[in-house]
Amino acid sequence: MFTTDRLLLRAYQPSDDAALHALNNSLPVQLAQRREPPSPTPMSFVTNTIVPKWFEQALFHAIITLKSSPSTFIGYVCLVPPSVPKNRDAMYVISLKEEEWGRGYGSEVTKFVVDWGFRMGGLHRIWLGVFGSNVGAIKTYEKAGFVHEGRVRKANWIDGKWEDTVMMAILDEDWEKMRAVDEKKQ
Repeated sequence: MFTTDRLLLRAYQPSDDAALHALNNSLPVQLAQRREPPSPTPMSFVTNTIVPKWFEQALFHAIITLKSSPSTFIGYVCLVPPSVPKNRDAMYVISLKEEEWGRGYGSEVTKFVVDWGFRMGGLHRIWLGVFGSNVGAIKTYEKAGFVHEGRVRKANWIDGKWEDTVMMAILDEDWEKMRAVDEKKQ
């Protein structure tokens, strides 16, 4: 179990399934994160995809709750392991309840997980893909040190129009430079 200033990051428990199911049935969350058309998500998505493919195989995973109210589920985060271990990279995945967006929780969690990935996980690169319309998330990732690596043009058909996917990553050497700057400020 880990803590940030306001959050508790703990291991998944089967009792989280209902909250994960509700999160993945949120239309705003689906529109912000999925390439598939929005639709009701069955519980099997939680039990057959999120838990075994993302949490159990993840280099890092956590259920995110409020430190002041540990029973208050606000989302989850994970570092999906590399398909080629020698490259020491992982995909960053975060999902927060819509009502928690804009409160700085994403920045808090992202900074913690990036630090963990390089300090404890031995990673060289952490990467992600984000829809171009998700400006808040892009700002969060930039703040954490992620840089734009490319753009997959017109990758997602949503609400009657095409939208790009922005590919971003942070390397261990970028993170080290950020740490050095942060340490000089203190």
